[in-house]
Amino acid sequence: MFALFALTAWSYALLSLREHRAILVISLTTLALNCVAVAILGTAHGAEGAALGTFSADFTALVLLGLWLARAHPDMRPQLRVIPLVLLAGGGAALLSFLGLPQLPLLVAATAVYWAMLLVLRAIPEEIFVEIRRLRGRSVT
Repeated sequence: MFALFALTAWSYALLSLREHRAILVISLTTLALNCVAVAILGTAHGAEGAALGTFSADFTALVLLGLWLARAHPDMRPQLRVIPLVLLAGGGAALLSFLGLPQLPLLVAATAVYWAMLLVLRAIPEEIFVEIRRLRGRSVT
């Protein structure tokens, strides 16, 4: 799931930077890899193989987008120090699944724990807080 979120975010980053060629090349590469991987793995292992093929293609797209973005716009490189913090927060939220809660309360509790841990670990970018303060200061007309 994280890979898909990052893939979407980095795709929009390249789009906003007018890197249309990069998006096209990476999308076509991902499409070709997805077709081949799903055909091979789906035939050999059924639905689980097809799912693995799709995940492999998406993960490859994520890596290619990250590399292209880092090379073309070094100021846009992801901060690697945040990755372990996000994984730690995700792990903390995932531990709640062992409580046996129904789905909706589990979702609410896990989301609260995840964001609380990100806040405590200082893994939320400062830009988020700046934007929240800016929006709070805006008067409603």
